[in-house]
Amino acid sequence: MDAKSKTMPPRVYMDFNPLLEWIRGEMLDVALIHVPGFKKEQLKVEIDTQGNICASGERPLDTDGKQWRRFSTNLQIPANCDINSVHAKFENDTLHIFFPKLVPAVIEAAPKPTTTDKRSATATGVYATGKENKADKTNSQKKKAPSAPSESLKPSYDKAEFESLKPTNGRSEGVAHGAGGREVELTPVRKKLLMNVAVATLVFLGLGFYLKYKFTKAETR
Repeated sequence: MDAKSKTMPPRVYMDFNPLLEWIRGEMLDVALIHVPGFKKEQLKVEIDTQGNICASGERPLDTDGKQWRRFSTNLQIPANCDINSVHAKFENDTLHIFFPKLVPAVIEAAPKPTTTDKRSATATGVYATGKENKADKTNSQKKKAPSAPSESLKPSYDKAEFESLKPTNGRSEGVAHGAGGREVELTPVRKKLLMNVAVATLVFLGLGFYLKYKFTKAETR
């Protein structure tokens, strides 16, 4: 045995489990391992064959180097983690291990019209047309509603003049009495028609008498 092996006492290790905390973020997750009393050069972070992170460290507890304190913590890498970007930092007695997440590239493209959209647009158009037809029907019904008589449809005679006519022999001018004493109102048009019939009757009678006179005179000769 050499002199060096004789001077180094055997190490006695005291294992412990450090406090572990996770900070979950949208872009990355951070594992915080609290190891008070350790230095940066006493820590080690590596990836094992199973794809896990192994953080370990050891430090002496006395000056003789007989008692040592050590730990070993395994962390599973998240499924959506970018392994090539995993890194660690030691600060304030805490080991920070960063797990950046993979962010898929989003390509914005103009949405293509689908069959459902076309059917929806057609259905919307039919519905709108139905509303318009209903509105047109309502408007047409309003137009067909009876309105007050216009000036052109009123009688051509003067109302004041008609009311000023005085009755003669208990009967009013412009009113004819039918059978049973029932009064029948004669409009100006009807009065004119009766007058034309009377004149035509007189003309036919006169023409008849004239022709009879001519034939009688001719026979006597």
